[in-house]
Amino acid sequence: MNAVQDKVDNELWKEAATYVVDKGRYVSISQLQREEKDDDCSDDEDRRVLYGLALSIKKPKNEGAKKMQYQKQGKTLNTYSRLVLLREIQTGAGFYVIAPYPEDAFHLFRFPNIPFLGSWVAIYEPQSSGTIHGLPLITTSTSLIPIEVSSDTSEIRLTSILDATTLKEPVKTFLLEVPASDVRLGKIGLPTACTAIMCDSLHKSSPTDPSNNKCPALVGGRSDKRCLTCSVTIKGFPIKRCPYSSEALANLLISKEVLQAEKVDIDHIGEKVKEFVRKLAEAGASFICAGWFKHTITASAESGEAPNQRRNVHISVLRPKIMPPTIGLITLDEARETSRPANPPRATMSRAIVQTLMPRYMTPNQPRDDHLISSDEDPMAGPSDVQRSKKARTDATPGIVLSRFTTRRTTNTTTLDAQDEITNEESDADNEVPSVEEE
Repeated sequence: MNAVQDKVDNELWKEAATYVVDKGRYVSISQLQREEKDDDCSDDEDRRVLYGLALSIKKPKNEGAKKMQYQKQGKTLNTYSRLVLLREIQTGAGFYVIAPYPEDAFHLFRFPNIPFLGSWVAIYEPQSSGTIHGLPLITTSTSLIPIEVSSDTSEIRLTSILDATTLKEPVKTFLLEVPASDVRLGKIGLPTACTAIMCDSLHKSSPTDPSNNKCPALVGGRSDKRCLTCSVTIKGFPIKRCPYSSEALANLLISKEVLQAEKVDIDHIGEKVKEFVRKLAEAGASFICAGWFKHTITASAESGEAPNQRRNVHISVLRPKIMPPTIGLITLDEARETSRPANPPRATMSRAIVQTLMPRYMTPNQPRDDHLISSDEDPMAGPSDVQRSKKARTDATPGIVLSRFTTRRTTNTTTLDAQDEITNEESDADNEVPSVEEE
């Protein structure tokens, strides 16, 4: 137990994080390994802290995949519950943090409501414990502490090229800052986000995993959230149509009212997202893109040829470095814009309308009068006398039903004598006026 973990166990989240950033002594991976070999540095072991960007949180696909031999605190283990890939902040070195058992994983990701994937974390009092896939394995008895780092990328080691992978170094990480003009987003969707916030819905980019078997989250329960899915292409790098999904990116680009709306025009959302990226490019903004890639060997299509070797790129983070204040979020009005035509509708009279005299039906005690009386008054909106029920006939004004698609015109009209009363609701089929239902 240490001071930081004591605060975490007591759910003093802010105090624990403040203690780490204020009193922790930053070390890099190489510095940590040197100090551990130097007996004279034993007094400096307390309060060492390592900063890393979480790029992948892996859980075993099945029981057979749990077998992976490694060292932890002098013991040889061959099972794991969660395997976290991180990138060190200043040197750019990749390293792993492992949780052997489920209880270790819960301990590691103790902070609530944190999208650990794609976030910077602090590893307090780390220890090196061998290697996995050619990368250092780091262990700690303290929960991962979420932190924020300066957006000034001069303090962070960036990648200029994506190095080649080898069998000895099959996994590598990258962290890029690229102009928004070099970023292309395609196949944009807005599906329901994962019920857990820890994974940032990153596994949603895999349509072959409908049961969320790849989701590394430990707890869930949320609903009514959306994430942005897309394919990412970055000019000048071997990142082409790489699938990506993120709830955090959706919250950065799209307003809350759109994300909570029951129905949105996905095609139009895609156009608005692309327009958003164009606005960032016009403002001279840039994107931060981070992820990892591994050495992959696939069988050749032709028999007798050598297997194909390639880099399988995974994007873990895609964010605008700075959001210009002049660029607003995508609103609900913009998201529904395609439901409104560019020009107002123009209506003409239906060709089915025939000018004819309608027969009148009189009561026995009233004289018959088949003459129609001309009226110069403007027509009034409302149901016709034939369409009106008996109860509504006494004081309602004759007219027609105006729908939102009807263009009203002022003309002279003819009406029946106001003193006459229609008592028979039935008429010949040829003389009935068809009713028009509004769509």
